[in-house]
Amino acid sequence: RALVDAQNAMLGRLQQAFGHLKQFSADLAHDLRTPLNNMRGATEVALARPRSPDEYQLLLESNLEEYDRLARMIDNVLFLARAEHPGFVTRQRAFDVHRELERIAGYFEGLADEAGSTLSVVGRGELTADLELFRRAVSNLLANALRYTPAGGVITMRVDETADAVR
Repeated sequence: RALVDAQNAMLGRLQQAFGHLKQFSADLAHDLRTPLNNMRGATEVALARPRSPDEYQLLLESNLEEYDRLARMIDNVLFLARAEHPGFVTRQRAFDVHRELERIAGYFEGLADEAGSTLSVVGRGELTADLELFRRAVSNLLANALRYTPAGGVITMRVDETADAVR
């Protein structure tokens, strides 16, 4: 009886894992389809009648933003695939957290302006970690904060260093 219960539990976990994989695939397909549809729609509208050079310039700039969005998504999927590999190794090194947060905030400044939000970095600290992973994690958090912060909001990235931790 115990063997049957263990096997049923294992099958349940497998079924749940396949469900998560199926949902991830559906979400990924949707996320990839959106910028492609945006580019296609904008291009079809532009081709419907002759446009001025300025209008074509705007279309090309918009398409470039969508290409960048697709490239970031693909980079993230490839990163996840590499991170799941048993041989994945992080590169730990010490860095100034405030400086890195300022750098990331600078990268997102244009998006913050468009969203009507303000970014700030407060505090100091040094951290030993994988810099690429740190940048990815903070960038993801900041992108979400920009997405969900109402216009006029302030997004503060705070560094607190104690004797045994950096938060």
